[in-house]
Amino acid sequence: MVVSSRVREMVCMTAAKEYRRRKKDYVRSLERRIAIIENQKQKMTEELDSLRQIHQELTTQDQSNGSAVCDQGGADSLL
Repeated sequence: MVVSSRVREMVCMTAAKEYRRRKKDYVRSLERRIAIIENQKQKMTEELDSLRQIHQELTTQDQSNGSAVCDQGGADSLL
C-alpha cells in the first residue's frame, strides 16, 4: 500500500513540524521568564545592598553614640 505509507509519512512530517513549532514557542516563553526573573534579581540585589549600607551606617552611628539600640532588638533583630 504505497498510498497509506505516503499518507502516514505526511502525517508524521506535519506532526514533527508542529512539535518543533511548539518547542520553539516554549523555549521563547522560558527565555522571557528568565529575563523577567533576572531583572527582579538585579533589583532585589540592589535593594539588599542599599539596606545593608543603611544598616551599617545605623550600626556605626549607634556605636559612636554609645547607644545600645541594636542590643535591645532594634535594627539587628530584623536581619
